[in-house]
Amino acid sequence: MALRDRWSNRSTAGKVLIAVAGVALVVALLVGVVFAAVVGSFVFSMDSGSSATGGASVGPAASVSISVTDGTATVTHRGGDALDADRTVVVIDGERTAWTDSGESITNGDEFTTTVDNPERIDVIYETVEGTRTLATWEL
Repeated sequence: MALRDRWSNRSTAGKVLIAVAGVALVVALLVGVVFAAVVGSFVFSMDSGSSATGGASVGPAASVSISVTDGTATVTHRGGDALDADRTVVVIDGERTAWTDSGESITNGDEFTTTVDNPERIDVIYETVEGTRTLATWEL
């Protein structure tokens, strides 16, 4: 018996069931492709938490902490890569200040201390020609 004859002999319910199964298979395949695209996009857009422009990691990987007590802000390099002082900026309520004198390297244990009057926000930013990276943020 040929395929055409077998198809003609099937009941209407059998034909509908085959059509529904085919549509379900196509929809499942489409959902799988969209899901893979979303997951792939998410994974490939991750950039280790930097706020770099262009999605690339900018600058060295360094740990920096900020503390404010009794009108004094202290920024401390806690470890990781050394920072180029010419590229490291402390921003206190929008006012930019260089961490150290030009030409120096900021390494583990180095501190920046300044007097502050009730700051609302302090950021430590590393700047390059490729973009910027926020190393630490303190907010009131």
